[in-house]
Amino acid sequence: MRPNLKLELCCVLVRPFGAAFQTLQRGSGPALTLRALREPELLAWCSDPDLELRPEQVRAALARGDVCLGALDGAKLVGYVWLAFDPAPHTGGVHVDFHPAGRYSYKKFVRPAYRGRRVAHALNALADAPVFRRDRQFTLSFVHLKNRASLRSARRSGSQPVGYAALLRCGRRLLPFSSPGARRYGFRFLSSASSRG
Repeated sequence: MRPNLKLELCCVLVRPFGAAFQTLQRGSGPALTLRALREPELLAWCSDPDLELRPEQVRAALARGDVCLGALDGAKLVGYVWLAFDPAPHTGGVHVDFHPAGRYSYKKFVRPAYRGRRVAHALNALADAPVFRRDRQFTLSFVHLKNRASLRSARRSGSQPVGYAALLRCGRRLLPFSSPGARRYGFRFLSSASSRG
């Protein structure tokens, strides 16, 4: 029996703080309320399946010290992004690790009806505010190579590709790879049993 093979190919991006705000000024951002979200409201929004939020993930992320920034249209959550300051879970027993001088942006989501309105860009600009930096020097993220819309959005927000990362799953075995550019920023996939060292 052949083992199941699954390959993820990603572009690793880095953005200096302030870049998203500067580029947002050149266009018109959405007329939405942008702010950090608290646990009770995040848990309440878990009941909306369109938002792809699960209570156990929300609780675990907040317990790690992660922050969730949201975009609201009135009382409706239309987009969000998570910010991590330590290694964060990816999927299937894999974490994302990165340089201690960096902050990791992950699980960015915008409702389909609001896409194309620069919601993700506005969330990136909010994430660049000093209160969300915690003395870090840059923010990094990764986008799957096939997700061209997200790659374009990240570039518009001031993120620059610095390298590539790949994760090959062969049954239970994980084979991660990071290019030299990604490794320069400490970006790597690692098993959940590993720790930053």
